[in-house]
Amino acid sequence: MAKLALLIGVSEYQPGLEPLPAAVNDIKAMQRVLLNSEMGGFSEAKLLENPGKTEIETEIENLFSDCTKDDLVLLFFSGHGIKDDSARLYFAARNTVKNKKGELIRASAVPARFVHDRMKESRCRRLAVILDCCFSGAFDPALTSKDDGSVDLKGQLGSQGRVVLTSSSSTQYSFQHENSNLSIYTRYLVEGIESGAGDADEDGLVSADELHKYAADKVRETAPNMTPKIIVMKEEGYNLVLAKARLKDPKLIYRKEVAKRVTGGHIRPSGRSFLNEKREQLRLTDSEANEIEAEVLRPFQKRLENLEKYREALIDELEHEYPLSAEANVEMVNLQNLWGLRDEDVVPIQKEVEEAYSKQGLTYQKYLAQYEQALVDAIDQQFPFSQETSQALLKLQESLGLRVEDINPVRQPLIEQAAVKHQQKLRQEAQEQQQKEKQDEFENNLRRYQKEFKKAVGSAYPLDDYVRDGLKKFQQSLGLADAEVAQLEQPALKRAEAKRQEQIRQEVEVQRQAEAHRQEELRKKEAEKRRQAQSTQPVASSPTPQSPPKPSSRTKPFSWSDSTTRRAFLGLLGLAGAGTIGLLASNDSSEDPVSNPNEIVTVDAQGKIIDRQPLPQLQSLSEDLGNGLGLEMVLIPGKTFTMGSPSNEPERNDDEGPQYKVTVPSFYLGKYQVTQAQWEAIMGTNPSNFKGANRPVEQVSWNDAVGFCQKLSEKIGKDYRLPSEAEWEYACRAGTTTPFYFGQTITPKIANYDGTSTYGNGPKGDYRKQTTDVGSFPPNAFGLYDMHGNVLEWCQDHWHENYSGAPTNGSAWIEGGDNSRRVFRGGFWFSSPGFCRSAYRRRGYPGARDDIVGFRVALVAPSTLS
Repeated sequence: MAKLALLIGVSEYQPGLEPLPAAVNDIKAMQRVLLNSEMGGFSEAKLLENPGKTEIETEIENLFSDCTKDDLVLLFFSGHGIKDDSARLYFAARNTVKNKKGELIRASAVPARFVHDRMKESRCRRLAVILDCCFSGAFDPALTSKDDGSVDLKGQLGSQGRVVLTSSSSTQYSFQHENSNLSIYTRYLVEGIESGAGDADEDGLVSADELHKYAADKVRETAPNMTPKIIVMKEEGYNLVLAKARLKDPKLIYRKEVAKRVTGGHIRPSGRSFLNEKREQLRLTDSEANEIEAEVLRPFQKRLENLEKYREALIDELEHEYPLSAEANVEMVNLQNLWGLRDEDVVPIQKEVEEAYSKQGLTYQKYLAQYEQALVDAIDQQFPFSQETSQALLKLQESLGLRVEDINPVRQPLIEQAAVKHQQKLRQEAQEQQQKEKQDEFENNLRRYQKEFKKAVGSAYPLDDYVRDGLKKFQQSLGLADAEVAQLEQPALKRAEAKRQEQIRQEVEVQRQAEAHRQEELRKKEAEKRRQAQSTQPVASSPTPQSPPKPSSRTKPFSWSDSTTRRAFLGLLGLAGAGTIGLLASNDSSEDPVSNPNEIVTVDAQGKIIDRQPLPQLQSLSEDLGNGLGLEMVLIPGKTFTMGSPSNEPERNDDEGPQYKVTVPSFYLGKYQVTQAQWEAIMGTNPSNFKGANRPVEQVSWNDAVGFCQKLSEKIGKDYRLPSEAEWEYACRAGTTTPFYFGQTITPKIANYDGTSTYGNGPKGDYRKQTTDVGSFPPNAFGLYDMHGNVLEWCQDHWHENYSGAPTNGSAWIEGGDNSRRVFRGGFWFSSPGFCRSAYRRRGYPGARDDIVGFRVALVAPSTLS
């Protein structure tokens, strides 16, 4: 029969597992007592210091497979015990690791099941396993934890003929004491064998049951939170002999007697008398006996010291704060665990100390409540506190005998709450002041705009486009919305319009009276002529009735100084139709004959038509929109032209330069501005203000126009779009370099704009105050109509302040610039003539709509036509 032991100690671990310096010391101490012939008497006790997983498994398998049935086999492990999420136990090796989540990587540790299987396969009938490792609990700062686990040891390691000794239960940690180089459990196992104190029945043998009971009692004295366990499957497992006891050693005998007579950390007087007699019998010196007694009493005395330290800490905490807060109670529990004290140890101390404080606590609470009420009243009256209030509160605190640490738990939350409310009040006041200032600024801006608008209307009404543009910029600089200024403008506009209508009425009345007077004078002259003719006839002749002579077709019955008055006058007579105006104008030999929409005309600097050319045959295409409605497109031949206006052109703006060369490829452009009928055929609605199927659609934004092009493209199957700004100006000029494609000036006879204004030496004329049918005026040389006036026309381009860096290939300029604005060109029905120039540019928001804005569409020409 042989006695064999395998002692495994792991002190060094990978990151994520705390090192355990005592583990290697544990196996060396066990080896010392096991190999001692007077104690363990083991023939072999092999050490494994900091082994890896494979080495552990190999040695365990060799241990259990090489033994015979009559051998005594002991497996001792000191190190980390780790559980997985299924509460299965693993023994940590030097190379055991955890993942990033802190979970065990199972392949790197030795499963308890492996040990169980090797034991089951072994022929040996006497097996003992001692585990000094943890299975559950929490880390304690005073003790070095070996890891945790909730493990069914009996199920995983226990089996017939085997005994398993554990340092803690399946829900506890096992510890190494901070002042010892051995783990607590191993320390008392070694002590029980080495001193013979583990031989409880004094038969000279230390059984597994006796050794465990001795170590367990000592552990509970030193670390009450640990509960060592012993697990056997048959009763004889308790009696498994692990070592011998040295019965004749006087010191060991005296040590046993001392241990029997220690109660609560003290030796009773009767026990003292017995021990004094026993010293003499065993012939021990007082020094030897006292040293033995001190060693036996040391764990008890340490426990008493910890209890006294707990009492002092509790008193200090109550001095600082009474009653204890939740945080203070947590700290006291931490101290209890740190010193290894059980609840039954500290409850009597808590009761005793707190009873003493409860009596003085009533007065304390009364004073504290008095201070709290005074603080609340002071906050309600004024916060932040004045110097006087702060001094009064300080005097009250001192008179009540309250310390700063007494009042802080009451004062701090109230002051913080008051500070928050004060800040909220300040923010609210600041917001109200800001809103008031904003409202004052808004009202002041309204008054400023109203004053400026009244001034503009008072100076000239109707407002021309230049003034309108200036007012718009002023409005934007003041940050006022259109709806806000509209309310201010409406009364002033109504008054101005009423005044203007009255002036027109008076002027028309004067003209009517003058005309009536002239008619009366003509009647009198005709009557006088008839009288004179009758007086010169022979008396004998019988009179023959004669009709009054018909007026000559070249007679000019009326003459007006301006066409606006003529329109107003004819309106009063019910003859204000366009045909009437054209007829009357054609009877006035002092004016140019009416222009023909099928002729290309050129005017001189005074606006007189000096040349007429028939419209040449142009290459074009017509799209069928359904219901007999078409869309006529004219091919614009590609060429290089100079874009922009020269610096000496009258009414030129800086954004029209610098002039530069642009090469425009051939493309198709709408012969007319898109009409309301065409819009309605594609979009299904008619947003226009001035209704008329053949009038240009207006009240459409840039986004609306792009949407029209998309739907048109889907219907026709071609890529329709808005023209680029370069394409538009090239098409408008049609080879000319003058301000207008008509020449140096423009007149209301050849375009629709505010005829009360002039450009250069051009004449005044009709102001129609609305759009006209497309194609009512002469075209340019490309056969395009209404490129000057009627409605502005959207282009693709984003707005840029000038032409620096503009594309030279005729494409739309959409990089850089102001991408919140778009370009439109061409002038409109109430603009001044300068705004109708070929080079004039205007910007607008892509979502803006107005009854002065429309568009025409473009189409890329096939490459064979380029």
